[in-house]
Amino acid sequence: MKHLSGKLRASEPAFCGGKLVGDPDFFRAAKHVVDWHGKDALAYATLRADRYLDDGDLAGSAVWRWISYAIEELHRERQDDEAMN
Repeated sequence: MKHLSGKLRASEPAFCGGKLVGDPDFFRAAKHVVDWHGKDALAYATLRADRYLDDGDLAGSAVWRWISYAIEELHRERQDDEAMN
């Protein structure tokens, strides 16, 4: 999905490149967002990323994109061939 101004939305997969962030701070932040917003956590984080992007704050948008990605990772189910920690 594209933003009305032609910019990519935070939910666009190209932003994350399919890579997991190595920094645990994003996962801690994601956990806090989930604790506060419950089932609406991903929508909240995505909206924040989009607002920062709309304001031209690329760094702020990137942080919230990674938090959005971390929320998705926290909620996804383990794949059959994925190791369990």
